[in-house]
Amino acid sequence: MKPFCTLSFALAGVWMAHAATAVPQFQGHDEYNLVGAIELEKDPARRLILLERWTQEYPKSEFRQERWNQMITTERELGHPRRMREIARAMAADNPSGFGNYWLTVLTINLQDTSPRALDEGQRAANALLQNAARNFSRANCPSSVAIANWYRERDRQLGRAHRTLGWVALQRKQYPEAAVELTKVLSDNPTDAEASFWLGSALLGEQRPESQKKALYYFARSLAATGRDALLPEARRLVEPYFEHAYVALNSSGQGMPEFIEQAGADLKR
Repeated sequence: MKPFCTLSFALAGVWMAHAATAVPQFQGHDEYNLVGAIELEKDPARRLILLERWTQEYPKSEFRQERWNQMITTERELGHPRRMREIARAMAADNPSGFGNYWLTVLTINLQDTSPRALDEGQRAANALLQNAARNFSRANCPSSVAIANWYRERDRQLGRAHRTLGWVALQRKQYPEAAVELTKVLSDNPTDAEASFWLGSALLGEQRPESQKKALYYFARSLAATGRDALLPEARRLVEPYFEHAYVALNSSGQGMPEFIEQAGADLKR
């Protein structure tokens, strides 16, 4: 039986790589028809019920990685991030080099969970993404329906996510030099990432080296100057502004020149 092609490998921007040698197969027409019903179901609550039924009836389905991915995106629609993480853990345990690591990497920051387990998990997942990117995103694994340029763009996006998570994890652990290295990589690819700019400024400030202090201020200013999709959310901006002002005055003995400093940082982003 041929795989159900509408169970595509492009769910929520995470393309699942085709196996090079073994093509997954359904365990009969009933599984095939159940997956067809899931694909057509628009209501996330009803879709989740069907996904759970699929899990119960076909726990060893050859499409279980795609099923977990569908479950994660459905739980996201329903606003259940912690449930998303539980599913991602099962997904990564089933395939340690697969895309469950992508979800764990994303959720490490999104959940703001700084417990040792969560930080260890995020670090492992991010490193797994980096280690397996060349194989997972090889040209041979690119689905025929996806342009190769988009395939490589998705690879680069996931690599950026991995470095971002490694930087954030190191920052939570007060491993400031390591955080600075990872976050510098993020900003070299995406200079307008306001959060990463603020995190890098925090890492440089945490190093407590005189030569890093002015540089830290600069990245704080960049986080405030960034606009567009990667700008700080209003609630984050309300926290960053007084933090920056306090650091600026502490290093300059006054607030003189502060608006111009932010303006210059913003001009640098447009170059």
